[in-house]
Amino acid sequence: MSGDYKEFSIYWIQGEKRASISCSSLSSLGKKLIKLSESRPEDVTIDKINEDGMMFAHVPVKYVKVNAPRVVPELSEERKAALREQSERARLARKNIKQHD
Repeated sequence: MSGDYKEFSIYWIQGEKRASISCSSLSSLGKKLIKLSESRPEDVTIDKINEDGMMFAHVPVKYVKVNAPRVVPELSEERKAALREQSERARLARKNIKQHD
């Protein structure tokens, strides 16, 4: 299976407490579900991972969320330069701390 396979679906029946998810086990969502099934087996179950890498999982409906992306304001060139300088100072400070340990 190609690592760029991105198809997935999330579905549940209104009033039910669990949602079903199908996705690639290689996707970030698939990897997250596998980790959750290991750390929270009472909540997240993996029914099957097919030979092609598609997986089928069940999660509580409260685990399903839709979030809008964060709006990042446009930065002026001056602000970008100030942030680069601040980042460089922090990097050098971390480097100095490591050298003294």
